[in-house]
Amino acid sequence: MGILKAKYLKKATGKILAVILLVSGVMKIIDPLTFIESVKALRIIPESLILFTATIFPLFEIALGIAVFTEYKLQLIKNITLKLFTIFFAVSIYGYAKGLENECGCFGQVISSKYGIGMIIRNLILLLIATGYFKINSCRNDLLT
Repeated sequence: MGILKAKYLKKATGKILAVILLVSGVMKIIDPLTFIESVKALRIIPESLILFTATIFPLFEIALGIAVFTEYKLQLIKNITLKLFTIFFAVSIYGYAKGLENECGCFGQVISSKYGIGMIIRNLILLLIATGYFKINSCRNDLLT
């Protein structure tokens, strides 16, 4: 792939990831109840931490989205983003395996997102997009050094 094509692909992919994180964070702030109910249904964190998680997590997503958009501390952001999308993928599989049928609250009620094969595929695609974005950045950095 030419350097120019890689540059535009990198920019577009980074912006897509940033928008996904920003929208997801903002929607959780606008509609926290769906996310809270999803976290409760998963039973992966103590009940006493659910409200704290529902308050902090959207802010974390927004901050991460801004960092991806600006490419601030790219190596750190790469590690955090890839881990986050891996967790999203794993949680979607876990929720499906557990038989959950509720909304995950990922995007509030703006975008329907129930546990199931569709969510698993979506989260796998997001993980692959994030992996590709950071791979392009690594290749670009290798070319420049």
